[in-house]
Order: sequence, then structure tokens, then C-alpha cells
Amino acid sequence: MSKKTLFSALLIATFLGACTTQSGASFGFSQEEVSLNVGEEVTVDMVLNSEVAIDAVDALLIYDEEMLSLERASKGEIFEIYPFKVVDNKEGEAKISAASRDNFFTGTGTYATLTFKALQAGESTVSYVYDKKVESHSDTDVMSQGQDLLGKVQTLTVNAN
Repeated sequence: MSKKTLFSALLIATFLGACTTQSGASFGFSQEEVSLNVGEEVTVDMVLNSEVAIDAVDALLIYDEEMLSLERASKGEIFEIYPFKVVDNKEGEAKISAASRDNFFTGTGTYATLTFKALQAGESTVSYVYDKKVESHSDTDVMSQGQDLLGKVQTLTVNAN
């Protein structure tokens, strides 16, 4: 194999590796489905997973405000700074932002802990607002050096009796 061919092969492999690495983040919950009685509370963790070092996250959640109330949203273990936390139970939305100055996050960890209260019987979901086709900061973003790495999100199903 010539040096030119070897160099080209290494360049292509490096480029492909960088492309696949940049979509290596996902957001989910500690459970996919929970059950509780009306009036009771349930606590779940927002779980973040990334193969690449993350320096900032904006997580936007939506839920049915007639079915659920977000009673508490506590910071997780991943970042040292959680500058922005807004819960709007009238609209069924919550936004939690976090960042790191020096200690970027890689791996799997608890981004935040949420406590929901069931307001009425039925099935409901808690979802991350996310559209991977749209380059926007109006949804959930997992950032590394200015690039959004989020490639997958999970929905939480809540069954209230």
C-alpha cells in the first residue's frame, strides 16, 4: 500500500470516527414507566448519556398539566452549575439548564431529579422537546464546544389510578 493510499485511508477513518462520535448523546429517565395513585408523588431521574465531553445542557420537558404537577426539580450530579430552572405547571413545561466551567461530563449520570404528583387518573407522558432535524435552541440541547450532540430521547409513561 502506498503512503498516499495509507494517508487517505487514515484521513477517511478519522473523519468518519469524528462524525459518528458527534451524535453520541442521549437523554432518558431512570424508568420508562411508573404507576401511582391520584394524589401520590413519584420521583424519577433524568439520565444523560454521552460518549463525548459535554459542557452545557438545556433540557426542555413537556407534560399534561391536567394529569401531572411537577412538585420538585433538583439538580443532579453531573454539572456544578445549574443556572436556570423554570417549572410552569399551568403550561406543563419545565426547563433545566446546566453548564460546567472545567469538568466536562462524559458517561452516564443523573442530570436532575424530578418529583411528579398525579392529579387525575389516566395515562400520561413526560417528554423531552427535541427535533434532531432542526438546529434550534428552543428544544433540548446537549452541547460540546458549541455543537449539539443529542441524538436520542426517551419518553416517560405515567399511569395514575
